[in-house]
Amino acid sequence: MSMKSTDNYHLKKSKLLFKVYGGFILFSLFISIVIRPLFDESLYFLDLLVGLPVLITVFLSPLGLYYSIKSIKQKEASKVLRYKYLYYHLFFCVLILLFISVFISDVKQFF
Repeated sequence: MSMKSTDNYHLKKSKLLFKVYGGFILFSLFISIVIRPLFDESLYFLDLLVGLPVLITVFLSPLGLYYSIKSIKQKEASKVLRYKYLYYHLFFCVLILLFISVFISDVKQFF
């Protein structure tokens, strides 16, 4: 029996990834809503603190979706819990696709 065959392995990975990038997104929202209005000039450090969590979400959300699908295929834990995290990851993946499409349309206006 290998380490990966333990119960809920993929679901635990999916939960962990969701908590990580969800926490980063909440941190980014806090910075942009509470901290940014306190400064008059645009600070590059604050821009980095807002943009980095979005970039992390772009990479971790599809990975979490992968682990969530693997969890559903292997029927780990309860059905409600598996599909709850699948919908969370799908929501963020759709947001990423919308963000990328808006970014591409904005870049196309320059050319």
